[in-house]
Amino acid sequence: MALIAQAVGREGVQMLEVGLSLSEGPESQPSLSRAVLLAAFAASGVDFDADIVPEGGTLHLFVEPSATMHDAQEIFASIRRIGHELEPDDIALVIAPADLLVADVSSSPEGYEARRDCFNIAEAMRVVARHAQQGKPGAAPDYTLPLRYVATLPKGLLRATGRRRLAVWVLAPHADDTSHPFTRYGDHAAHALDVAECEALASDLVAACSPDSSRHAYLRTRQQATLNLLNAASLVITPGLREPRDGGEVLAAVWRHERAAGGLSTGTEVVSAGLVAVRAPRSWNEIVTKYARVRPGHRVPDALTHSAVGAVVIGPDEVCGDRLVGSRHIDRLQLERVAPQAQFTEPGDVVFTNVGAVAAIVDVRGGAVVQQPARILRPKHDVSGGMSLVPAQAAIDINAQRSGDTAGWHVHVTPQDQFGRVELIAQSVATRRAELRAQLDALDAYESTVLTSVAQGLLRVNERDATSVMQADTASTGGAA
Repeated sequence: MALIAQAVGREGVQMLEVGLSLSEGPESQPSLSRAVLLAAFAASGVDFDADIVPEGGTLHLFVEPSATMHDAQEIFASIRRIGHELEPDDIALVIAPADLLVADVSSSPEGYEARRDCFNIAEAMRVVARHAQQGKPGAAPDYTLPLRYVATLPKGLLRATGRRRLAVWVLAPHADDTSHPFTRYGDHAAHALDVAECEALASDLVAACSPDSSRHAYLRTRQQATLNLLNAASLVITPGLREPRDGGEVLAAVWRHERAAGGLSTGTEVVSAGLVAVRAPRSWNEIVTKYARVRPGHRVPDALTHSAVGAVVIGPDEVCGDRLVGSRHIDRLQLERVAPQAQFTEPGDVVFTNVGAVAAIVDVRGGAVVQQPARILRPKHDVSGGMSLVPAQAAIDINAQRSGDTAGWHVHVTPQDQFGRVELIAQSVATRRAELRAQLDALDAYESTVLTSVAQGLLRVNERDATSVMQADTASTGGAA
């Protein structure tokens, strides 16, 4: 079964033969299921297989990994031309920097207009409005760019682009004129493209272009009507968008957790909100712009953090749980010498690190100095819009991140009318957690003291008989009645 493949760039169209290397280095041939990905990334020698597109179709590759915003008009004009020329069985892959393909480009008038022209949004909106005014049945004709799949990719895929993030678009004609087309978005920015990830991404990419795309089990993808997505400032679809869930099921899980924890007194009552659409978390950029401020840590040498008194030091070791908060101090005179403009934490600050490991804790006391590379996330309390950032929720979400790249982070915000009650629960849990840790510390100390003292000959352990047990119980209760 023959397959025609084309590499399309600003220099024109080049026909690709089977096994042609698009890369800058000699790497092993990929498996067929990863061929599409590695071809689009221009990362290795590629075998083009007939399973990628239907028989007789053409695979178009548009690869511009080093393009900048100055190239936006030329890049998007080329992509639009490719989209218009696609035959029914064709597929086009576009690989370019993510700041051009998926990011919010509204701050660049030229880039914004060039991308909207590529999407053909103005004409598509006019057709939809005219279709509605005339009262025609069925879906309006689709005049948007046939974008079926979008994915953000990890940094460092190509040596030529360094740490710049890339993204991929997949274009294919919409097969069903009776329904509205949808575009799927996959976020792979925080996941290494190992064999399994490439297999899944390649499978998702091909499935998104098939007529029965809804039957495929996608990996970390969300979908939105193509017209609505292309009309937005960013092509990123945040996780959890419009996912209905039953609050009753979640409440049952809360009860199970509470019973397993031995009960918890919070002074609040948790109830179900019913079957509702799940609120999507916010991107890290929105969090640090609207809901919180990020403050850097200070360069505090480890050698100065062993003072018996002074300011508490919270660094990566404390944040990651390798040291207890409060176990290190720095003399304030020494702190003034090494960090004369040091700013201390406030109660409710989230101290986090994304260097080496990703972790976060809430500083409930304040007054500590943060050691680099740890930083402070300080929630704002005068946010408009009815939502606020709960410190404990921010710590939960940061600890759940799989990558240190904050570009892929998402954090939940909470309705302001729930803020105080949620804080009560977080404080109650923190108090209970401290009590349990104190019990664990006492248990560890008991074990260590007894076993070591017996080994040193200072103590002996005898078996208890029934009489001694009763005497011990009587003594502990102050005597029998």
